[in-house]
Amino acid sequence: MAALIFAVALSLAIIILATLLVVQGYRQQFSRAETAAASAAHVVAVHTQWLTEASNQVLERIHDQLRTQSLVLALEPFGDIDEQLSGLPDHVRITVYGPNGNVRLSNSDMPLRPNIAQEEYFEQLANGDQFIITPMLLDSGNDPPTFIIARRLETQGTFSGVAAITVSNELFSDVWRSLNLEPDSTISLIRDDGWLVARYPVADEPLDLSDYVLFTELLPETDAGTYYAPASPVDGQPRVVSYHKLEGAPLVAVAAISADAIASRFWQNTALALILIIPGLVGLVLALWWLTRILQQDRQTREQLAAAVDQNQMLFREIHHRVKNNLQAVSSLVQLQPVSPAVKQEMGRRIAAMVAVHEHIYRTDQFGTAEVSAYVEKLVHDIVTGFDTKAEVVTDIDKVHVHRDHLMPLGLIVNEALCNAIKYAFPGGRDGRIDVRLKADGPDRATLTIGDDGVGFDPESPSDGMGRRLVKGLVQQIEGVMYYANDGKGSTFVLTFPTVTPGSTD
Repeated sequence: MAALIFAVALSLAIIILATLLVVQGYRQQFSRAETAAASAAHVVAVHTQWLTEASNQVLERIHDQLRTQSLVLALEPFGDIDEQLSGLPDHVRITVYGPNGNVRLSNSDMPLRPNIAQEEYFEQLANGDQFIITPMLLDSGNDPPTFIIARRLETQGTFSGVAAITVSNELFSDVWRSLNLEPDSTISLIRDDGWLVARYPVADEPLDLSDYVLFTELLPETDAGTYYAPASPVDGQPRVVSYHKLEGAPLVAVAAISADAIASRFWQNTALALILIIPGLVGLVLALWWLTRILQQDRQTREQLAAAVDQNQMLFREIHHRVKNNLQAVSSLVQLQPVSPAVKQEMGRRIAAMVAVHEHIYRTDQFGTAEVSAYVEKLVHDIVTGFDTKAEVVTDIDKVHVHRDHLMPLGLIVNEALCNAIKYAFPGGRDGRIDVRLKADGPDRATLTIGDDGVGFDPESPSDGMGRRLVKGLVQQIEGVMYYANDGKGSTFVLTFPTVTPGSTD
């Protein structure tokens, strides 16, 4: 379950992280578009600023020639009028009109209207305006739109005509291409009264944008900025728009990056990234699935092993319990045999020591190694209880672990040594003391001492019983070393034997 929760949590984290990255990438894409739009608007503004200033200088030179001369006389020194346009772009032409609106001079190869007296810009200049930039003008036929930069001409203070520079919209197509903008992006030039002057791609007709948000809200606040337009007033397309108002000219330069193109590029990049990432994600999901399966199998295996261990422990407890019962039955049978009471008692104590081993094992579930302190304490108590003795038995037992195969021999050794001390150290029922100590001598050895302050005995003296031989055999069985000490104040049985680390099975 924990592995499944981890896999689900990791998957959700990946999905959330991917979503955040997509959202952040989308915002960054639009942020870059805003920067590109602002840069493009600045370029258009600088280009237009140069165009208007250069055009104004040309128009001013023509006007200077006419201050004191008639239009005909003033134009004669100009010679080739193309010389006056040096430094201006290729997509411009110059035309000079007389006071009645008739064409007096032009460098245009295209057909010209012979008279512009009815044009609004001519009337404004004739009525006193000094300089004017017209809105976008649609020529007849398939010619691109144009706009005009015009100046009032005066001779000795009297209106003598108009000098006009006509700028083709093709000029802005060149600028648009040089900016390398997204498809469906636009650049525009708008008069500060809202009339569209130039645009690329070309607008179908002149537009009055004075009611548009750019002029009603944004320009009154700041001369330059960027905003999102959900629908263009020209073609209805959503765009990121940047504007820049020109200094010294009644114009606003505008650059608009297509929002659809931005989104399309973003999703293309996202799709490419997904193509590269998805195989890795699929591999990660498969790895998580495989890991989950492995963990589930491991959990099932551990559960099965735990169940098997529980079953084995139950079986071991049952076995030791049955062995204990059988030993008790043997002890009962021994009591029925026609042998001396002393022999029966001796055999009963030995069987009781073995019974105590099996009881200790199945009660403590110590089937590999056994901690013997509780077992030795109980065994000593049971042995002392079985004798009618005035001797005081004192125990000092450390916690010591031995291999399961050494537990019963150790118990029998304690039984033999303690019984001998009780029976022979204090003849005639005299008082005395017996000390039973079990002390650890490091991580892998322990020492058992059973000493008394009785009459003592000579360990070299011959013995008719089997107790000493039994003890020697048991000591060898647990790989121990034993000896007797007799210092005139009683006797002491000493046994050193190996111990094990708790939980080990060797």
